[in-house]
Amino acid sequence: MDSLKRKDAIMEGDIEEVIQRMGSENMEEIVEELVDSYQGTSQICNIMCGMLDKLGDPSPSKRNSTDSTQPESSNFSGRKESMQVVEEAYNQLIFKKFQPELADHLLNNGKEDLEWLSKMILNKKWRLTLYKLMENHEQCEFLKHVVKLISDAGYRNEMSNVNCAAQQLNMFSKVFVSALDDVLTNYKKAGYTEAIEKLRRIALQGMHTYLYSITLLRSTANAKGGWIRAACEFIQDELKSAAIIPRDSANVLQLRMSSKPFSNKYSRSILSLANTNTNQISTTISLIHEQFMASPPPPINVLRDPVILNYLVDILFDAKGVKLQTESDELRIKCVYLLAYAAATIVDENTNVHDTSSLENCQAEIENVLGYLDCEDCLIVLFQHFLESCETAVIACGMLHYCKTLLTSDTLCSTETINSAYVILDNIATHHQHLRADVFDAFCEIFEKIGNENMKTAAELIIERQRLVVDRFVHLLSVGEVIPILDWMKWMVSEDSIDVSLVRYFLLEVLDLIGPPYTAEFANSFLCLLQNQDIFDHEQLAKHSIASEFIKHCANM
Repeated sequence: MDSLKRKDAIMEGDIEEVIQRMGSENMEEIVEELVDSYQGTSQICNIMCGMLDKLGDPSPSKRNSTDSTQPESSNFSGRKESMQVVEEAYNQLIFKKFQPELADHLLNNGKEDLEWLSKMILNKKWRLTLYKLMENHEQCEFLKHVVKLISDAGYRNEMSNVNCAAQQLNMFSKVFVSALDDVLTNYKKAGYTEAIEKLRRIALQGMHTYLYSITLLRSTANAKGGWIRAACEFIQDELKSAAIIPRDSANVLQLRMSSKPFSNKYSRSILSLANTNTNQISTTISLIHEQFMASPPPPINVLRDPVILNYLVDILFDAKGVKLQTESDELRIKCVYLLAYAAATIVDENTNVHDTSSLENCQAEIENVLGYLDCEDCLIVLFQHFLESCETAVIACGMLHYCKTLLTSDTLCSTETINSAYVILDNIATHHQHLRADVFDAFCEIFEKIGNENMKTAAELIIERQRLVVDRFVHLLSVGEVIPILDWMKWMVSEDSIDVSLVRYFLLEVLDLIGPPYTAEFANSFLCLLQNQDIFDHEQLAKHSIASEFIKHCANM
């Protein structure tokens, strides 16, 4: 009789079997129990859904819709409203009642009868529900089977946060390759930031996924060469810079995947450089310098690791103060040697022979520039020397760091010095394509630093100084860094972190530079800003014919 006392027992699927087992002689008692336990929950839900169906606004016809490109909103359809209510209720019940053991039992006893599951994963809403369950029950065999079904159905691009996928090599490979394809497809496009962030989430779920991802990229780079190698190495650097594992562990992995064996002494010293404190710099640099003076030298790819290169550049070119102790000229020479070695040495990958014929010239150039930087008002007095020196990539990298640290420091600089630093950064962006992203990051940091200055600084002065940075963005856009700048502008506007007058100034300056034809991606990104009523209202657009002409041209594309 306990089965009959359950809430709404008459609605249970096995109620007929229960009644048959109890026999017909107790039929009156059975009926009374069923009546007492009946609450009509399902019927009430059906009635309320029916009311929602009728009370909801009818869907607008395409003829009356203001924007035919927009999907039909759920607010227009009563039936959709009722479906959402029911689905949300089921979602809450699933999260509350789900039992991994019962699900595994269901899988083991009736895998061939799970046709309903194959239909369920075709609905994105239920896939999202399953993803959340996977995050909470990573060891559930039933959910691991669901992951495989979803992957086989072609939805692996949705699984960037699913830890279960990271535990299965075949599945993780598919998810990783799909995300990698998105990164390559969207490079230099508006979707790149989202694509690379998704790839990071996939690759950095744990030590094992990081190691596998880096190994896969390294193997592909070594096998293919050319632009494929460059792309793989770039993505490796992106993953390493965002690694959630400790930096020393990341460097150990990088070292152990080198193509040639190396001494433990070199391994310890290179790791120490990435994680050292200032009291140990001298010993560490000396050990690494000694290794590269020996024959044969260690693998150069580790010395060229971004962590190590950035460390050497920061030691030598930081404008806020030399990181080496002043009495150690010999130590500075060793740092210059290592930086020049990483920049100028050509390595035969088959024989691992290091061609250092350009090393002395590169070393001398770095020494000359560092000597220039020791002079008072160096950016003004020796401005032309710096422009000429920046034709060399390693010098451009160093001067970029010097100018960025100078302009983001609290040191008061003259207007001439600031303008000289900006022109040097413009020059670097013009002549070194591979450094444009770093120049862009530097300008973003400088712009933010100016905006966060002392509240006593007049707002007009802050805007005027930020306008100088906006001029830099215009130039950077003119040399090819287009979509990242437009995306940054849109983000700053959405966050209310930039004065609209500066955005208006930026748009007008760009319109003076550009001309058709335009790509659809550029036109859409630019129009998003140009047609923002907070930036350009109708009166302001009427004053600037060049803006109106751009809008008309895009409308006819």
